[in-house]
Amino acid sequence: MNNLFRAFRYIKLHLFNNPRYLFFYGLHFFDPNYTFKANFYSREDFAHLVEEGKTVIRLGDGEVHLMNRGDLGFQEYNPILREKMLSMIRAYNDSCQYILGFNIIPLESPNSALRKINLLNSWLPSKVYFDLYFNKKAKYVDASVFYYNEVIPKYLEKFLLSKHLIVVSRSGNISAFKDNSSIPFRDVSFIETLDEHAFRDYSQIKEKVLQEVEKYGKDNALVLVSCGPAGKVLAYDLLGQVQVLDIGFGIEIVYSDKKIDYIANPFLVRK
Repeated sequence: MNNLFRAFRYIKLHLFNNPRYLFFYGLHFFDPNYTFKANFYSREDFAHLVEEGKTVIRLGDGEVHLMNRGDLGFQEYNPILREKMLSMIRAYNDSCQYILGFNIIPLESPNSALRKINLLNSWLPSKVYFDLYFNKKAKYVDASVFYYNEVIPKYLEKFLLSKHLIVVSRSGNISAFKDNSSIPFRDVSFIETLDEHAFRDYSQIKEKVLQEVEKYGKDNALVLVSCGPAGKVLAYDLLGQVQVLDIGFGIEIVYSDKKIDYIANPFLVRK
């Protein structure tokens, strides 16, 4: 009964707000082999583009849920968030000042495999959104790129050491960053956000970042942001003003012994 109620509510929401999405969602829901092949940068090419100054904005199933007018536990729906994210999707191509990240695994995994690990309902919307709205000719980076422990030390450490880092995140992440003696970055300033619903303070966050950029210089500063969907919008709004890496959970586990590859690839924990 609960499943029927949720299905009815889902249909009702999208029938009026986005019938095109609802049609394609329903069309592919029962297709066990539905996959989508997209173009993704190698880690080496990704690192070169970051060194050239490109901003990185990662969109996952949470952002797709917000664009579908849903609330997240840590960020309520806001139409401004939705429109900003749709704008960055529509404008995206290989010549942009930013690289879009998107989850490679749900795109390339058939529905039958996602259903076996109970992730079809979470990730099918992402597949449908990519199919409907994303530039198929452009290249993307895996949105989980920072969730593999070796990526930052191996590919980005030297570049990050050449910058003044402005870390924008909640207090717990900032404390973990400060307390981790293995992190080699010392030229760092911090801007604390709300633990949840960071977009409520978006104007103040952006103002504080710009103050730090002015202090250290556009070419010398680099922003590492981890504050949910608000961070995606911040990175987009700051294009041309400072480089931003939407690093997500990467802030919490950089140079730690904690292995979180299963977040990037949920199939790993089920082998």
